[in-house]
Amino acid sequence: MCQSWGITAQDMYSVGMNHITVDREGVVITVPVTFEGTKAASKLIDAGVRVCLTACFSSDQGIIAAGLGAEYLVECTIMSTL
Repeated sequence: MCQSWGITAQDMYSVGMNHITVDREGVVITVPVTFEGTKAASKLIDAGVRVCLTACFSSDQGIIAAGLGAEYLVECTIMSTL
């Protein structure tokens, strides 16, 4: 898995597309489940890129990930110390 990053959806899409040049079939691009991240993930999926959506805090975000067709979803658990 390779992490995409950026402020805008276009930034994340461009980074993701750059990462898959190594191994298009084997590389999975991770993208956060944010407004911009889901736009980038949608473009990547439409381009045939394998996507894992990350930082999922709610079931609503999980439904969004499923609707986009993400191959993987990583939930985010918050750990705290007392």
